Amino acid sequence: MKKKYEKTFTFEGKRYHVYGDTLEEAIEKKALKLRDLEEHRIILDKHTKVSDWMNTCLATYKIGISDLTRVNLEIISNNHILPYIGNMSISSVKPVMCQQILNNLAGYSKSYIIKVHQLLCFCFKTAFDNQLVLSDPTRNLIRPEGHTTHRRAITETERQYLLQVCYDDPRMVPFLFMLYCGCRPGEAIKVASNDIRIIEGIKALHIRGTKTANADRYVPIPLDFLEYLEGIDPGGFNLFATKLDGQPHTPASYKWLSTHLKRKMNIAMGCKVYRNKLIPPYPLASDFEPYCLRHTYCTDLKKAGVPLGIAKDYMGHADIATTANIYSHSDNETFLAGAELLGIKSTTPGTTLKCRKLS
Repeated sequence: MKKKYEKTFTFEGKRYHVYGDTLEEAIEKKALKLRDLEEHRIILDKHTKVSDWMNTCLATYKIGISDLTRVNLEIISNNHILPYIGNMSISSVKPVMCQQILNNLAGYSKSYIIKVHQLLCFCFKTAFDNQLVLSDPTRNLIRPEGHTTHRRAITETERQYLLQVCYDDPRMVPFLFMLYCGCRPGEAIKVASNDIRIIEGIKALHIRGTKTANADRYVPIPLDFLEYLEGIDPGGFNLFATKLDGQPHTPASYKWLSTHLKRKMNIAMGCKVYRNKLIPPYPLASDFEPYCLRHTYCTDLKKAGVPLGIAKDYMGHADIATTANIYSHSDNETFLAGAELLGIKSTTPGTTLKCRKLS
């Protein structure tokens, strides 16, 4: 039944209507609505903008996630969702609009498309649960296929130039934590001196992972890497992974550092530079990414003969199948080592059949 009295007013160019059974109720509702608008309070109803609801539901439901995860969700939202429907009222979004958002991701990796899809569905499912929409427009979306990125271990040549670049520039130390301790990027940029502990006489790194319950873990630190850490700050180093100005890294600064690492490796490998720009061809493989270093750490554990169960703990994997998937990857070294165990000798001069141990 329609209310008897109506009050209207304009705020920042938009017309608002409030209703009441009595004149006094309508006047009071007008005052409350105006106060909320002036204080920038979000009025949750079917007219709520998608951008306002996205911010609200992330702040309300995504509690306990890491700062890096929150930033990544905001980046996905700001780059792929809000530019298309952010200014629309949440109740006016149609399924075809959500499908177009996903269609725009054709050419992205499969894993990234899944992340955008999950955030889009999360936004409208929570809106439906809060009765802001009559139906969920994301229920029957079809994801583009996307391409699958196969992470790999780095080659010995890449390892050589990586170490050259990283040891010459202390700012690159996060990548050494990924290579020698198996840190994820978000873990590597947060390593501090008090994360180094002594366990049974062995110096270990306490990795404060937050991705899963298994991510919080201890791993032994190779001695040569430990000596390097003590050498770059013999006074008792506070935070290893810092930016040029000495401040802790952010996701944005880590992204810059990753780009800088690949640039420096390309130059070290012989890439020409003209007016501060790299000139193709690029010696560094196009599929090289810093995350390959964590994969390399797991591969090194395998080559050193570390049992699968221990490797799972060192990697911080929740499921041993994830570790086993990396352990199942074969390369020339493990092929030759297996051949040697079978008593099969290589006919290639100079070929060594010995596995390199993790240093």
